[in-house]
Amino acid sequence: SVQITDFKIFNITVNEKLRSDEIVLDHTENFFSFEFAALCFEVPEKNQYAYRLEGLEDHWNEIGNRRFASFTNIDPGDYVFHVRGSNNDGVWNMKGTSIKIRIIPPFWETIWFRVVSIVIFIGAVVGGVRYSAYKKFRRQIGELEQQKRILEERQKTRDKIARDLHDELGARLTEITY
Repeated sequence: SVQITDFKIFNITVNEKLRSDEIVLDHTENFFSFEFAALCFEVPEKNQYAYRLEGLEDHWNEIGNRRFASFTNIDPGDYVFHVRGSNNDGVWNMKGTSIKIRIIPPFWETIWFRVVSIVIFIGAVVGGVRYSAYKKFRRQIGELEQQKRILEERQKTRDKIARDLHDELGARLTEITY
């Protein structure tokens, strides 16, 4: 059988992460490596290994007797690391061993951040449109109030002219009557 013997993040051993069924990493911890060994000790230098990171690659990487696999710049997501090995006679353990890996995305790549951003953007657009309509409405009210004042001034002038004409006409009629 094949066993994972070491797990490193940025070349620092963190084997406590191997104690669970799933390794959970932050998006900044996207450079990691595994070390593994086949439990066949007759001629260990003849043991052969193959690995793949399901979710990243579909094919097996046959690496000969090298006992480690490194991964760099892995995007956030869910992966499964599989490793299998052979003994010195070339008999492969096709089941091998595996471990799940979850790389948590940064907050700005989460669905919640995107939903909140879209809501804020839509709110800003709606708010901008409403503010623009409000300013236009206030400008129209200002123009109507100005037209009202002009019309009131014209009406006052007409009333004054009408009074003056009435008074003058009344005065002439009175004069004629006398």
